[in-house]
Amino acid sequence: MGTWIDFKQLREQLDLGDVLRHYGVQLKANAAGQHHGRCPLPGHPKDNTSLSFSANLRKKIWRCFSCGGSGNVLDLGVLLEGGNPKNPDDVRRVAILLRDRFLGGYKAVAPSNVKTVVKRKNVPDNVTPREAMEKSATNSTTKELVNAPLDFALKNLSNEHAYFRKHGFLPATIEHFGLGYCTKGMFAGRIAIPIHNREGQLVGYTGKLTDEFEVTAEQPEYLWPGTRKHNGVKYVFDRSQILYHAHCIEQDATDLVVVQSPESAWWVWQAGFPYVVAIMAEAPSPAQSALIVQMVRRTGRVWTLTDGNKAGDRCAHDILEDVGTKRFCSWLRLTSGRPEDRTPEELAAMLEWKV
Repeated sequence: MGTWIDFKQLREQLDLGDVLRHYGVQLKANAAGQHHGRCPLPGHPKDNTSLSFSANLRKKIWRCFSCGGSGNVLDLGVLLEGGNPKNPDDVRRVAILLRDRFLGGYKAVAPSNVKTVVKRKNVPDNVTPREAMEKSATNSTTKELVNAPLDFALKNLSNEHAYFRKHGFLPATIEHFGLGYCTKGMFAGRIAIPIHNREGQLVGYTGKLTDEFEVTAEQPEYLWPGTRKHNGVKYVFDRSQILYHAHCIEQDATDLVVVQSPESAWWVWQAGFPYVVAIMAEAPSPAQSALIVQMVRRTGRVWTLTDGNKAGDRCAHDILEDVGTKRFCSWLRLTSGRPEDRTPEELAAMLEWKV
């Protein structure tokens, strides 16, 4: 590859999640989709156990609320490679490294400050770990499938858990969304929520805690499936490519309500407004914004009903910016709480269609 590099284009093309994983940074997402973990920056106290590092994978920015570091995906790479983001030579060196590593010409070279463990099964003793990694990367035949339809469904889910009664969800709502309390597996102790693609195929589940007071950085409100490998195939679940409940919305909708969480979608649906989708995050991805536009007819309207907090306000602004140039958009702003905190009568007053 050539020596010239477009830094702006590189920042747009790099995946912050891939970069973080490569450097061994482990993060967990909260209910809003913001990722938190221990700060990986050089100079940060090594005995630090607080989850002070925060990353927005969609906007490709990060910040540590403890040491004060912040920046974009390229800045992070420079720091983790022992450079200075204000030094042009360091930025150029790491930019080329990241470009070749993640966007083409990749060779599996370990970062300077991270130990790399290589399984040496069937590897001759005279082969170094780096050579083994490069050979493995060259010979890899792993196929990656994103949001592939599942060949199974969770069974023995209880639709009579106290959570449903406490929050006022009716049997018809529970049945429509396929909800149930799970007692086994990764979603044990949570409400299992099936997620379908636009064609109605089951592509994954998320699990919601039944008690909001149990939510912590280590135990998020919503637990999302991770990546799994089976028979040489890598299965990836990416909720940023899906709109929750979109498979129940007819094409060319006249009106569409957009909320953030699945629970908000249940409540709006139960209040008598079936044309509702959830982005399942703190902000819409470009793919989700495109799906919203595709689902609503040119003369249709998009009603944004986000949470009544700063994250919800930012989400509404993003939807208005991404969708508003192509479809009529209206922000039904909440000053506090979530849509599910409003009574059906209050929602009806806010969402009454003026046709």
